Parts: sequence; C-alpha cells; structure tokens
Amino acid sequence: MKRCFAAIVCAILACVAHAEADALQPASDFADRITALEAEVAELQAQPVPSTTSRMVRPQLWELYSNGWYGGAEATILEPFMSGAPSVFLGNPVPGSLIEQQFRAGVRYQIGWANAAGVGIRGRYWSYNQSFTQSAPFAPAQLGIDLQTADLEATVTQRLWNWDTLLAAGARYGKLGYSNDKAVGGLPIFGVGTAAFEGVGPTVAVEGRRRLGRSAFALYGNVRGSALFGDVANRSMFLSMPSASINGEVMGIAENQLGLAWDRVMANGLVLEARAVWETQYWMNSTLSDDVYGIGTNLGLIGPTVGLQIAY
Repeated sequence: MKRCFAAIVCAILACVAHAEADALQPASDFADRITALEAEVAELQAQPVPSTTSRMVRPQLWELYSNGWYGGAEATILEPFMSGAPSVFLGNPVPGSLIEQQFRAGVRYQIGWANAAGVGIRGRYWSYNQSFTQSAPFAPAQLGIDLQTADLEATVTQRLWNWDTLLAAGARYGKLGYSNDKAVGGLPIFGVGTAAFEGVGPTVAVEGRRRLGRSAFALYGNVRGSALFGDVANRSMFLSMPSASINGEVMGIAENQLGLAWDRVMANGLVLEARAVWETQYWMNSTLSDDVYGIGTNLGLIGPTVGLQIAY
C-alpha cells in the first residue's frame, strides 16, 4: 500500500515538473526574441537615414532633369518693342511708336529625358501670335506679330560654384512674321500682306539654380543664344522691297530669364517645380530692320513668365 502511494506521489511530482518545464520554455523563447529585436533596432538606429522632410523641400537639379522623363509648360506674358519704328515718314518726323504696346500671351512647352548621370535630350516649342493696333497716324490698321521657335538639344547637368547648372546645345527652327491688314492713308507705309523670316541654326543655353538657404526656393536664371540661317519672304507688306523671297538671311536671337523657382520632391518620387521669372527676347535681322521709311525694326519682347515642370 505504501509502495502504491509513493508511486502515485512520484507520478504526480513528475507531471508537475514536466508542466513547469513546458511553461518556462515559451517564456524563455519570448525573452530571446525580445533580445534579438532590440539588437536589430540598435543596428538600424546606427545606420544613416535620409531625412524625408529635407528631401521634400530641397530637390537637386538632377532630380529635375535626370533618370527619367520630365515635361512642363510656360505662359509667356510679353510686350513687344520695335526699335526705330517709326522715325521718319517721307522726311517728316513721326513721334510715338508704331504699335500700341500691350502685354499678350504665348505658350512654351518642353519634354525631355535624361539618364542617372544627367545626360539627356529634350524638345521645346514656343509660339506667340498676336495683333496690335498701330498708333496714329497709322491706325486703324492692325500689325500682326507671329513668332515660333522649336528646339531639339542635348543636355547635361553640372554642379558649379554652389549652382546646379544645365548646359544645352542643339538645333533651332525659328520664324518671325509680320502682317498688315489695312492700307493707311494715300501713301501707306505698309502694304496689305505679310513679311516673314524662317530659318534653322544652332542654339546653346545655360540654365542654373541656387538654393536660398534650406528653403524650398531657389534663384533661377537662364540665357540662350541662337543663330538662324534662312530666307525673308516679302508678300506685299514692305513697299520698299520687292515682293519676293530674299535668300541667304541671318537672324540672331538672344533670350534670358531671371526669377525664382519653388520645388518639391513628393514621397512617390514625383518632382514638382513652379517658376516665376522676368523674360527678355531680342530678334535681329538687318533686312527686316532696314526700310527707307524708317519703319523696319528689330524686335524685342519683355514681360513675366510663369511655368510648371513635372519630372518622374
């Protein structure tokens, strides 16, 4: 009897010990897992982590022009100026300007692609087609101004003296056209018709941004020069010239923009940039600026330009 009782007690004690061992095993595993997780957290904390906030407000130039596609549009609100127009009409001084100057809108588009090294290609197109009332004594005739440019160029980005710069070079098509819808007076200065230069040639540009402190704003500017080779076609507008095509003409174009840019890199990698600049253009051709009446002119345009660019 005593032996049976002792056997039962031993069996109970063995079960209890086994249960305690089973109960302790999960606790030991849990503690080991906590220790391993703490080690992993410490390792991650020791690694440098890029600042999401900094990235969202301080994109670099290569994020705007590299490793993918980008595109944008600009609204150019420009006022035309016509040098020497008019200075003399049949020997009599004529005060004032040829046209009633007003700010009018044009649109510029661009699309491009670049690799991770910042080397790429882009295309740009700009048009400005507006009419302006001619000033007295030439009113009520309307002088039309038709400007078009199309660029195809290679691009490369560089870091230069705290500026993020983009260098571009390629080919440009350009057109400068005038039109007149009414003859003015008994001896009109313009005939009813058109006159236009069209040509192609090289174009080069430099574009730059400099970050203002640690803000999302940057000083932005660009300069561009183009030399176009083509023809002038006078279709009865300039009375002092034959109504025909004049071959072997050269048009020089100088452009620049200066203003501010605001940009942001989104969490999904999309890059946004908004720009507000003051733009200047100057178109120079000796044939269109040479007229016996003093009416022929080089053309300048100035005014604000606002734009939006997206890169991904």
